[in-house]
Parts: sequence; C-alpha cells; structure tokens
Amino acid sequence: MPARQRTIPVFDLHTHLPIQFPLVARPCEIPPWTAFNRGLMALANGAANFHRLRPRVSLSGAETASVSFASVLFSPADEVWGSCEPARNVMAQLRQVEVEVYRRRGWKIARNPGELRAAMDANQRCIVHCIEGGFSVGSPDAVPDLAAAGVAYVTLAHLFFRGVSACVNGIPFLDDARFSKLFPMPVEGLTAEGTKIAEAMVAHGIVIDVTHMTERAIHESAAIARVKGRPIVASHTAPRATSSEEYLLNLSDETMRCIRDTGGVIGVIAFKHWLHDPARPKERQDLTIMLRAIEHVRTIAGDDHVAIGCDLDGFIEPVEGLDRIANLGRLRNALLDAYSEDLAEKILWKNALRALMLGWSAARAPGRGAAAGV
Repeated sequence: MPARQRTIPVFDLHTHLPIQFPLVARPCEIPPWTAFNRGLMALANGAANFHRLRPRVSLSGAETASVSFASVLFSPADEVWGSCEPARNVMAQLRQVEVEVYRRRGWKIARNPGELRAAMDANQRCIVHCIEGGFSVGSPDAVPDLAAAGVAYVTLAHLFFRGVSACVNGIPFLDDARFSKLFPMPVEGLTAEGTKIAEAMVAHGIVIDVTHMTERAIHESAAIARVKGRPIVASHTAPRATSSEEYLLNLSDETMRCIRDTGGVIGVIAFKHWLHDPARPKERQDLTIMLRAIEHVRTIAGDDHVAIGCDLDGFIEPVEGLDRIANLGRLRNALLDAYSEDLAEKILWKNALRALMLGWSAARAPGRGAAAGV
C-alpha cells in the first residue's frame, strides 16, 4: 500500500503533556511563598507557552495525527525554587498522567520497549514516561523505582545547574556568554552525584538523555553508557551547523557522531529559535528549517540515528505549521516528499524505537532480540 494511503505512525521523543494538568499535591509541607510561586509559574506557562491559551499537546490531537510520544515529567517551579522529596513528586505526576491516559479509549502506557514496539506495530496510540531534569530523580537510590514504573529516559541536565550536570544556555533571550556570567557552574561535566545517578540509570535500564548538557558531560555520559553497551540519546535538539556555531545547546558534528557511536538517536526539535540561522534573517521559519536540520543530522550521524523530538508545550515557539500536535501530519508528509518511504518511516518512529530497545529496561526480555530488525 502506498505511504499516502496508509498512515505511518509518528513517535515524538519529547512532548510536554503533564504541564497542562493541575499541580500535584506535594508529599511535604512547603512555605506559603513557594506555593504562591508554583501557582504563578503555572499561570505563566499558560500565558506564555500555550497557543492562544490552549495547550499545543492533547491526546485527541495526537490521535488525529497518529502520534505516540514520550511524555515529559517536569515541574518548572521545582527547578527554579527547589523540590522536596523529588522522586515522590515525579511519581505523583506520573500517576496523574496515567489517570488521564487511561480515561482515553485506544491509548496505553508502554512500560518497556516490547510494549512500545507492539503498540507501534499495531499503530496503537501510546505514551512513554520520561523525565526532564536530574533534580527530579533526587538520588541514585530512586532509580530502581523509576525504572520499575517504566521511565524510559531522563534528561539529566536542564536550564539551570541543580547538582547533577553542567548545562548550557537553553534560554533564547540570553546569549551564551551572558548566561555563563549569570549562572556560573562549579563543574564542567557531571558531578560526583550525577555520575552515580547516570551509572544507576544505565544499570537499571533507563536511557541517559544528553540534551542541555555541556560537551564534556555528554562524553562522560557516553563513557558510562558504553560500559553496559547502552546508547545515549539527545531527545530534542538541533545541529549547530545549520543554525549557529554560537548555540551551545545545539550539537556539534563531533557530538552527533559520539551519540551515533553508542547506538543512540538524535531527535530534532521544532523550536524556531534553535533551528533558525541568524545569518539568514529573512529565511522562512517553517518546516523548511526543521527539514534542513533533519538532513544534516542524517548526513553526519547516518540514516539510523535521526528522529523527531518536537518539544511542544516545552516553552517553545514552534516552526510555522506545527503549532499543535494535531499538525504533525504535515511533517510526515514533508518527509515523505523528501525521502523514500522506508527512510521517512525510520525518521518518524523506527529509529527512536531501535535506540530505546537497546537501552531501556534492564529486564528488557520482550522484543530485545528484535532491536536490529526494527
């Protein structure tokens, strides 16, 4: 059957579904000022991030576009003002997401790569849990419980240094030099605690996501993953070569090869700012710049190591035409126009699945031997 007559599924490696839900109750008392700040952050998210005050991500929209996705467990307020009992907090948000998903007919939670593969093969909608910010893990002791709950990957670094990994500037309105002055970091790579968390993740089958990390932290993470033959991934990013060499958040060609060499995958973000080339001020900021990034990642890392990680509702301004998850069918059609059906399908979901099957779940018996045949 021609590709346009059958719906090729999409797997988005980084999508912020939980951020639209009510704040979860904390397992510990928090000062009134912190509670106020958490509420203020939630209002700011709706005003600054959503499209016309409506979330860009919805389960109904994902159904329309035949999209499954990694659902990002993340609390902006916890990153800014601190988190009490972080692992319990993130588990509470995980349960909140599952309640919402189980209310929808035809959706499921994939807790291991075998379940994810079965869902994708059947073109059934599903979500996978992931965490953004190592501060939400708290300590290496929390890793086994997160793995048992089905968490597939953790982005150890994020916008600010929180004792786990050095990070690069992820704030669009700050240049990298000013960010470094405002937010100095005591390490250039992983901290001692961050190293222990990364080692525990690899041991228990949670993939290390190196997005937001410094290059030193990325290479340290790759070394930890290689000990167990596991991949690292960059779930939502862009190449420097097609945007700006000054964007340290984006990946150098060398770093993309490092991810490739672990068997990992690079998810291309849909964020205008990190995709746009400032040397081309008049260029269209639509799917064209996302496709340019995809092609460069494919050229440097290979056909098996490029994927999609839009970061919708992650405080981004998406490229024109992808203002909500329901419009990801436009990206699918653009990839089918640009590449063969087989290659488009790899980019849309098969590469992400292959990488996750190599690294996710220490007890990953279901489907493990099929990884090479994805």
